[in-house]
This record gives sequence, structure tokens and C-alpha cells, in this order.
Amino acid sequence: MRYNYTRLKRVSQINSNGTFAFNTDLPFDPANPRTYPERLSIRLGTYNQFIKNHTYEAYARISGKWEAAQR
Repeated sequence: MRYNYTRLKRVSQINSNGTFAFNTDLPFDPANPRTYPERLSIRLGTYNQFIKNHTYEAYARISGKWEAAQR
């Protein structure tokens, strides 16, 4: 019998600088409003996830003769 306890703190700072979404693939043109980004998404603060895991493991050994069965 074996017992494992795992504690994990997961920190993510993905998208902390922001992401612009464009509705077109045209090169940027200050005179053309269609080439401006239509959306900005940005993460505020950090993402923390705390994970606790309890694992119990049991092993058994079965002795005997193993043979392939005929079909």
C-alpha cells in the first residue's frame, strides 16, 4: 500500500499584455476604419489555481501459470 499527497500551485500570466482581434486581413491604414482592431481582451490580475491530490495505491501479485487459450 502506498499513499501520495500532492500539492500544486499553478500560476498563469497568459494574455497579461492583451490580445487585439481584427475583423480583416488588410494591412493597417490609418485612413481606413476597417483596418483598426475591433476588440481587445486583457487579463487583469494573476490566475492562481491550487490543486490537492490524495492517491492510494495497492498492488497485488498473483502467482500461477499463465497460458494462451486456444480458440
